[in-house]
Amino acid sequence: MGARSATGQAINRAFARSSKAKEIYKWLGEDLKRKFRMSWSLHRNFDTDVFVEFNEWTQTENFLLVEKLSSSTQAEEWAEVVEQCDGSATFATESFRMKARRKYAVVNGLKFEDVTVEEVEKSPQGLKGWGEMVVTVPGIEEASKGAPPVAQPTWRKRKADSSPIRCGNDVDPSEAIELKETEKTGKNIVVYLPMLTLFVDRTEAIAHQMIALASKIDVMSKDEESHDGISSARQGAGEKLRQLLLDRFVMGLLPGSDVAELCHWITKAGGVGVQDLALKPELAKRHGSEHVTLHAGKVFPDRDLTYIDVPLYQKREARRTSEKIPIMLPSKLLEKFVFKDEVYKKDDVNLAKYLQGLPCYEQHPVVRRARANRESEIVRPLALYWDG
Repeated sequence: MGARSATGQAINRAFARSSKAKEIYKWLGEDLKRKFRMSWSLHRNFDTDVFVEFNEWTQTENFLLVEKLSSSTQAEEWAEVVEQCDGSATFATESFRMKARRKYAVVNGLKFEDVTVEEVEKSPQGLKGWGEMVVTVPGIEEASKGAPPVAQPTWRKRKADSSPIRCGNDVDPSEAIELKETEKTGKNIVVYLPMLTLFVDRTEAIAHQMIALASKIDVMSKDEESHDGISSARQGAGEKLRQLLLDRFVMGLLPGSDVAELCHWITKAGGVGVQDLALKPELAKRHGSEHVTLHAGKVFPDRDLTYIDVPLYQKREARRTSEKIPIMLPSKLLEKFVFKDEVYKKDDVNLAKYLQGLPCYEQHPVVRRARANRESEIVRPLALYWDG
């Protein structure tokens, strides 16, 4: 039976047709609001009276409809009459009791929390007397019903200072007025000085930011001008590079895979990283190979390659030609194997696995002769295979 339940939404729609019930409902507490919704849900009508009573035996609340009985045969009619000072916990009764307690506290100079209903009832005036009594509180006067409403000043309007100007016998009232105006001006200055200081500080900070932004815009504009000048030169060089790659591809000097890969990395790098390999076109035709070989040796060591002429058949030109193919001679490989000493870089355990205990090694004449002569160097076994 919450406020967001179906019954709560239905009673909110019913309040649109009964403004009086809505006005009473908003002054109730959360517990009374829940009881009000449950009572209304029995008949869904604000004109039907419902009595709520807590049952101690069942530990629940009983909601009973209260019917007004009337007799057409007798002159006397039965009706429900509730006085303001009875014991029922209605909203009007509680309001009347609080009004009596408040007036009793004002007249006797007590706090409202210190006054009880029993104390008011035991007083000579009684609860009803205090509730109907008219008590005037300084600064809070009740106007009569027929009196015209008094216009209240708006909250934005500042109250006029009606305090009289007090000055001694030897002080001119005009001088006192000027002194008061001076004090007022001084107070205004004291109030607005921090605000003015804050405004000046913020304005100065904004001015510095604008100056820095202007200088940054100036630098960016200069960079843009220089970039435009460079971009025109790069545009021409890019067109020549494109023409060169396509020419090499059409002539069969560069495969399409190499052209595509070169174009990818040139685009990504923007020409950075190959400055040392670059030569002008007129010099590259004569010294390009030596130049690139020189710089390639810094990265890739010399492999002692030997170039031999090998006959090839070019499908594009439909003819046979001779091309130099790089190879490495077996003697060079054997020399590198001996000098690098790959076998004896291993530890003693692995070395024993490779050489010691092998009959082909231990009984070899060269090994036996070296041990007989007590040579310090270990004999290295070598094998050379010839193919074809």
